[in-house]
Amino acid sequence: MHNMLTTGFVKSLLIRFMQPALCKSSSPTDVLLGQASKLYLNKTDTYQLDAELNRYYQHVDIPQLLNEINFDNVYPRLKQHGYKTDILEIPTQSPSLLFRPFSLWKKRLYLLRHARIRIDVLLLKKGDSIPAHAHRGVLSGFLVLKGLVNIRHYDVSEYQQDGVICHKTVDKDLAAGGYTTNHDEKDNIHFLTGLADESVLYRFNITGLRSPVPVHTALRGRMYVDVSQIDTKGGFAPFV
Repeated sequence: MHNMLTTGFVKSLLIRFMQPALCKSSSPTDVLLGQASKLYLNKTDTYQLDAELNRYYQHVDIPQLLNEINFDNVYPRLKQHGYKTDILEIPTQSPSLLFRPFSLWKKRLYLLRHARIRIDVLLLKKGDSIPAHAHRGVLSGFLVLKGLVNIRHYDVSEYQQDGVICHKTVDKDLAAGGYTTNHDEKDNIHFLTGLADESVLYRFNITGLRSPVPVHTALRGRMYVDVSQIDTKGGFAPFV
């Protein structure tokens, strides 16, 4: 236990040390990771990180991003795993000489796992879906890399013991370059369905955040919700 606490303290210290360098990087992905680190360190809030994530997705160059994440090697792993695989190495030059002797920069995505920050890619075949669900303490966003995906979001106005009061805010088909973002206080319920023979999504998320969502002791992880009767006018959606 003592060793675990010591290791956790050292990792937090390294993240605090690395965060300014991430924000000064020439790589938009590193800058996003730096902004997420600021949220982990309580130097910013979810709305600011959500705005940064939207800017990141809005200006992303997909061919460049595919090269950054070494997609040609990631794709076979994705096919093998059948749903999701992590991105753990994005090679960029560190803006600080301090990191280069230790090769810490190359391991920054491993290190940021301690801050509950991760990047992964997901695969959806035609008709596959990620059912409607809410999270607690999560900020995330999906970017379509290839294919066509229907994405629906629902904004929650009230959490009850057996469901939520919500209304639909997003319902659109996204091709390559399309994206959405969400967090506990904005469009927290999302529902994805693959429309092309094969669709690939790039996802950024940070978990373990302070949250206004009440703790539901009977539920773990995702809170699945039946939104079949919910439209833009809203109503009650029970937990499944």
